[in-house]
Amino acid sequence: MKPSLSLVLMLVSTFYFASCSKIEDMSDNAVKASENSGRAADAAQESREEIAVGRMMSRSASASDSRRKALKAIPEQISFENKVTEASKYVKAFEFQVWTGQRYDSLAFLKQLYEDAMNEFFRGLVELNSGNELAQTGQSPFRLRSGSKNRDLNIFAVAVALHGEHILQEHVIAAKEEKSELISMYDLLKKALRSVQKVEMGEMYFQDLEEYEKVVYEYREQALDLLQARITMLLTMNLVKVSEIKNSKMEAILLKTPFKRSFYSQYPNKNLAQKYKLNEYLDAALKVKDFLQEIGIEPVIISDLRNYYGKMRFPHIKENQTEEEMDLLAEHKRLISEFF
Repeated sequence: MKPSLSLVLMLVSTFYFASCSKIEDMSDNAVKASENSGRAADAAQESREEIAVGRMMSRSASASDSRRKALKAIPEQISFENKVTEASKYVKAFEFQVWTGQRYDSLAFLKQLYEDAMNEFFRGLVELNSGNELAQTGQSPFRLRSGSKNRDLNIFAVAVALHGEHILQEHVIAAKEEKSELISMYDLLKKALRSVQKVEMGEMYFQDLEEYEKVVYEYREQALDLLQARITMLLTMNLVKVSEIKNSKMEAILLKTPFKRSFYSQYPNKNLAQKYKLNEYLDAALKVKDFLQEIGIEPVIISDLRNYYGKMRFPHIKENQTEEEMDLLAEHKRLISEFF
């Protein structure tokens, strides 16, 4: 018996509408899945944003805590070497030193970190200098008054450690094309002082300065005093090592009364590692001297240093000196001659 046309049409209609219903259900499910996927993506993005912000906040807090501890530790140290160690921790703990360039760590944010660092840095110098600006006290490694010894050594330690760079910067440079050089507090001061000199000479407008450079301009005299202190102490550090001056731990590296007569430098008796280190001190001092002269500032070599170095003599060269030792001695003498 053949099915009637009406029965066939009914069956087809039933199948059609059932199929349409399934298709609609599938479509609805697809829409819901897409919406869920979108919400999941948004949640993941939000989570990444929160993680990025959290990391920056954590980094900022950690760096601030490290600086605060190091700044407090500098005056607590007795030996000058330990003061330099803490000062190095201090300058390396400014947040620009650990900038990564990831997500919110933009170049604009890096410049903000420079500005924040400079404001805090100069305030820290005043704190280390017993509430005084550097020019008010005139740091000297030859001072005998006990009340000023520690204060002066604090400033000298920061001056010597200025060039410190956090090792993280090397990894950032390798990964980020926009950051192509290591930057220390010393580098920022020099960059700013060069720009400030252009403003002073009428070659640049004040408003064209970077914000951190404006801060350095505000504290220009302190910045110059600090660089002067760097020269003074590096020359002193060399002098202590090549002379027969003895210092107690309480006096750290502060020198006593000047020599009354000439003396022989102990440099030829040092080992190679020591000779290279002493030449590094002198070379670093010379670089500061050259920079200051570049921006029109003539460095002042304090009279006590002139007195000491003026009485320094070098013994006759031993016959068993190697060529490397001879070259180091010649370089040592040349570096000294750049100052005296």
